[in-house]
Amino acid sequence: MNYIIPFAKKYRFDDNGSFTPENLDFMIKTIKQLGIKNIEIFKIHNLSEKKYKSLRLPLPDRKYISADAVAAVANALTSSNIPFKIIKI
Repeated sequence: MNYIIPFAKKYRFDDNGSFTPENLDFMIKTIKQLGIKNIEIFKIHNLSEKKYKSLRLPLPDRKYISADAVAAVANALTSSNIPFKIIKI
């Protein structure tokens, strides 16, 4: 079973686009405690933007994460000896 961790600024990142230390520590601790082996991480995307506009619906309030922020989390996972894969949507 794969565990997928989406990166959404609203839920995991601070106002500067960095993963909050508390969230990062909690994520690493939980992964280790549960013995999770297959992790996939990804940034949320804007694929639905065109559909929302065509339906004349308001876009959800999303704040996108930079590739640098994803790399910083990847480095933290690597330093903690947690195997993962970055997936791109």
